[in-house]
Amino acid sequence: MPQLDVSTYTSQLFWVAICFSVLYILLKIWVIPKFNKILQNRWDHTGGMESGSGDIKLQAEELNRKREARIEEAKNKSLELITEATKRTRLHVAEKRSEFSDVVQNRLSECKKKLEQEEIHSNALILDKLSSVVIDAVEKSSGGVISRDDIECKTYHQFSLKGDFDCV
Repeated sequence: MPQLDVSTYTSQLFWVAICFSVLYILLKIWVIPKFNKILQNRWDHTGGMESGSGDIKLQAEELNRKREARIEEAKNKSLELITEATKRTRLHVAEKRSEFSDVVQNRLSECKKKLEQEEIHSNALILDKLSSVVIDAVEKSSGGVISRDDIECKTYHQFSLKGDFDCV
């Protein structure tokens, strides 16, 4: 094996020292500063994001408080509107009930008047029909002793309101 040959050790050590030196200098001067710059930019960017996120978080909390206040305000306003609408509806229903009650009372009084008139009319018809039946019954039961004219005069005299009939 040629690597283990002692005569080549010095040249191998020379090239190893040169390669490591060049590599060390390149890393020290060019690569590591670029990595540091990238890391610093990243750190600055994330740090700015964190401070910006704090501001955004505060803004979000403020907006959330405003939203909650508006929701509460809307709830209160809707409750007021519902209460007002309920009051108006109750007043309207009370007015309509009163109007309906008045209409019903008017119709009821008209019906009572008509009923009274019909009762008077039907009583008059009943009396008229009943008197003719009674006259016929009395005439037949008397066997012709009492005449129809006498019975009619006395019957009208009893059923008349004034009672001032003079029978001839």
